[in-house]
Amino acid sequence: AIVFVDAFAYGANNGTDWFHAYNSLKTAVENSPPGSEIWVAEGVYFATALNDPDAEETIALKPGMKLYGGFKGWSLVRQPREGMSRLFQRNPSRHRTIIEGRFPEAATDGADLRSRLLVQGAEGGVVDGFVFRNAGKGCEGGDECGGTAFMGGALRVVDIGVATQVVSNCVFLNNSGCRGVAIHVGSGVLKADNNYYTNSLTCTS
Repeated sequence: AIVFVDAFAYGANNGTDWFHAYNSLKTAVENSPPGSEIWVAEGVYFATALNDPDAEETIALKPGMKLYGGFKGWSLVRQPREGMSRLFQRNPSRHRTIIEGRFPEAATDGADLRSRLLVQGAEGGVVDGFVFRNAGKGCEGGDECGGTAFMGGALRVVDIGVATQVVSNCVFLNNSGCRGVAIHVGSGVLKADNNYYTNSLTCTS
């Protein structure tokens, strides 16, 4: 079954359709079983609850989970023309679906607080059509990696053996970290296609 996420939906917040879509991408991932296909509408989503920006949480995918961004959301006509995949209806460049690392100042009393890591990949996972922005807390002391916690500013792929994680049609913007500022691969195979990387800070070890 497809799980729907839309930051602006105002239904039952259970992911059953666009009207009742989850408002939080993190909640949708946590509540969905392995192998779920999750459609995410344009908007800004966070890896950590805004009321607890120091929690150091992340969006941890489950095996076989597929995340697709770039949908318009609740107003989308859900039934495609005959023979057309509904994924054809999305447009990531027009409907920007952002996973944001920097918390709003209103939630941090004006402090510049950021998530260390936004998404943890999984065996057989797919991440397609997202903007990963402002992830990573920079380099401690300005020039040190600071250990494994700094690996992969936006997305980290570890502990998946020889399986593949697919990352396609994504933009990585203003992220920081070491050993993979945007993406760190500790094990497994990364299949990256049509991604764009810009303005990232690389820490040195």
